[in-house]
Amino acid sequence: MSRYKYFIKICAEIFDLEERMINAVIKTESDWNVDAVRYEPFYKWFYKVDSYAVKLRITLETCKVMQQSSYGLMQVMGAVGMEEGVDNPIDLLKPEVNILTGCRRLAKIRKKWGDDPLDIYAAYNAGSVRKTSEKKYYVNQSAVTRFKRNYFPIETIW
Repeated sequence: MSRYKYFIKICAEIFDLEERMINAVIKTESDWNVDAVRYEPFYKWFYKVDSYAVKLRITLETCKVMQQSSYGLMQVMGAVGMEEGVDNPIDLLKPEVNILTGCRRLAKIRKKWGDDPLDIYAAYNAGSVRKTSEKKYYVNQSAVTRFKRNYFPIETIW
């Protein structure tokens, strides 16, 4: 954690984010594992697969799998990374690229959905602030609950 503290501080200033928001996202998404990679088979949003497959000299199927995988500390989806300007999703395993890309995405989400940290994280994790039909819970409530524990540590309550 302390290894990336300065870079997180810089990104927080650049994107007008709270450092604790960034730290909580990292803790929730990867538990500070820079090498974390997770394939999300149900992820359906792709970004310019044809052109990136040609650019990276890979098959369309490989490009889709790369875009359906999340990478690094902030578990940035490959497709999101590409949309944010990262040409090769493997570069998202570089901590600085990952944190910068994740923070850029958090700032866009905040601008679109508002300042509520739970809404911001819900959208970061699921693509939008979606709630159940009764509007009581987020569709990704278990992830939001984990984030909430990291964002609001018990010490701040007492």
